[in-house]
Amino acid sequence: MGMRFLASLVLFFFSFVGYSIQLEYLDIGPKSLGLGGGGKSLIKDPTSVFLNPANMCLEKSSISLYYEASSYLTVGSVWDLAGRKFVFDPANFGLTFKSSYYTSFGVLLANYLEDYDFPQTKYKVLSFGFSLKALPFLLGGISLGPVVGFNDRETSSSLILSSGVTFKFDNFSSSVVFRTPTSLAWNLNPYYPELRITVPPFLGFSSSFFVGDIVIVFDADYLFLSSFSFACGGRNLFLPRENFFDSLLLKLGFLWYDDVSGFRIFGGVAKKQIDSLSLSIPQIHLTAGTTFFVRIPGMMYDLEFNFSLDDQYLLQALGIWPMNVRKISLSVSVEMRL
Repeated sequence: MGMRFLASLVLFFFSFVGYSIQLEYLDIGPKSLGLGGGGKSLIKDPTSVFLNPANMCLEKSSISLYYEASSYLTVGSVWDLAGRKFVFDPANFGLTFKSSYYTSFGVLLANYLEDYDFPQTKYKVLSFGFSLKALPFLLGGISLGPVVGFNDRETSSSLILSSGVTFKFDNFSSSVVFRTPTSLAWNLNPYYPELRITVPPFLGFSSSFFVGDIVIVFDADYLFLSSFSFACGGRNLFLPRENFFDSLLLKLGFLWYDDVSGFRIFGGVAKKQIDSLSLSIPQIHLTAGTTFFVRIPGMMYDLEFNFSLDDQYLLQALGIWPMNVRKISLSVSVEMRL
């Protein structure tokens, strides 16, 4: 009798930890990262294909090629007995093409989400975008493509649509961005043989204010957590969030730039969340970055290098393992414009 009870207890324990959730939205591009994860009303490089497709028309170059690599150091991770783990990730690739003064096209392959729990799962997005300059001050854009989730057990895919509108004036710009929900099906035997994860839709507001050589950027993103679903056998495992601020991500950044050299310094602070099955964990991010331009005399192109650093802290422990107590991220990108 005792052995039967012990076996049932062990089976219950492993069915609980066999699949869990610590889901985080990842920042795309060192410019956005350096601004606290915001800048959807300002950024116009190929990361805008997904961040805000309307902004592709702001780019003046005919062709823009983009590559980004990132790395991060986790401190205090339960999985890392030494207390430190350095990870390198060749993250994002992008291309935008300006077909006319009014229209632009682009494609971007980028990291979108990451589930830090077991099994650790990455989600990448491949977006194909179009942007239209409808009026001198009004731009619109849309992008569509697959989201692919993969771990050491299985791969799953779905579609996501991102759309944006930007109002651009001399000293002010404002944007609204919407992303559709994403639903992926998993078969994680023996714990969750039929699991469907629905990541909620996303609504973002962003404004940029130009004061001399300084730009102040503010972003407020809302996640419709009522649409969040982790359904196993028709039963939703995700507990609804009653706190409004669990759904709200706030980001404040600044940028200083030099008109002659193109040199930029930026920084930011952000309040973000990690979502698990039972609770939402607030995070505070402190970020900084810089931009260097390289222009080769006699050549038809220039190179832009961006570096940013993100130092993030969990305000409270998740209570389920592994706990990423602190993570320091470094992101580097190079963009070639023709």
